[in-house]
Amino acid sequence: MSVRGRPGYSLLEIIVILGVLGVVLGLTGVCFQTMFHSSRRLQDDFAHDVAFTRFYVQFVEDVHVATAARVDTVKSGSVPSDVLILTTGKEETVRYASLTGGGVGRQVRHTDRVVARDRYMISADRPVTFTVQGARPQQHVSMAVAPSTDPLPAHATPAPRWKVNTMLGIALFDTTINKQ
Repeated sequence: MSVRGRPGYSLLEIIVILGVLGVVLGLTGVCFQTMFHSSRRLQDDFAHDVAFTRFYVQFVEDVHVATAARVDTVKSGSVPSDVLILTTGKEETVRYASLTGGGVGRQVRHTDRVVARDRYMISADRPVTFTVQGARPQQHVSMAVAPSTDPLPAHATPAPRWKVNTMLGIALFDTTINKQ
């Protein structure tokens, strides 16, 4: 006489299968979270690169058209910041300054009237400095975005240091950009 058990699975087999499914689903969730985090970081990096490219092209164009440049230090609240003032031969001044909350602002004035304002979100909370060296007409103008001094989380990559060097009235090919 043969003893045949009931068809089906034992309780132990079901518990093992549920445990394996739980581990697989947990790992899948971690993979999706990592993928979405990486995608978001890539989008942010791309947006910053696009903003910096827009800023870079406008900055170099403004410096090349300018006939004079100077840097003033303005106190915004308790924090001093640099303001780059470019003067053109058309009675225009172009001002670049760090903005509260991040970014660089550009303001174009014709005599005393503001004709254009732009905001470039290139620096987040990192300081932007402007320097002018030399005498007219060959003044060397540079802009640098320093790395953040805040400690980074273990998984974060440090933001690059950007630096743009150019000269008044010089063609575009004499301009350098450094991403360090």
